[in-house]
Amino acid sequence: MANAIVPTERVSLRAMSQPCIITVAITGSLPGKKDNPAVPIAPAEQVESTHEAFEAGATLVHLHVRDEEGRPTSDPKRFAKARGALRHPHRLRGAVLG
Repeated sequence: MANAIVPTERVSLRAMSQPCIITVAITGSLPGKKDNPAVPIAPAEQVESTHEAFEAGATLVHLHVRDEEGRPTSDPKRFAKARGALRHPHRLRGAVLG
């Protein structure tokens, strides 16, 4: 393997145990169900996806809310609804809504 990258230092286990912030972007701004059936578009799907990510170690979520047709929207009422659903009952530490 002439082109293989060989690490010159070993990362200590102590460095690996330092706290970090893991951010998850569960939707993307444009992908829809036709692009990927697993993209969480509906509010319930977004809550479930976010909860799964937090259980896996994420501490921040970034999402894009959608209108009734599944298109991205910046409607403040939809963001407020998403934020409320994400904060309760899961008690998520942070929500970056974009």
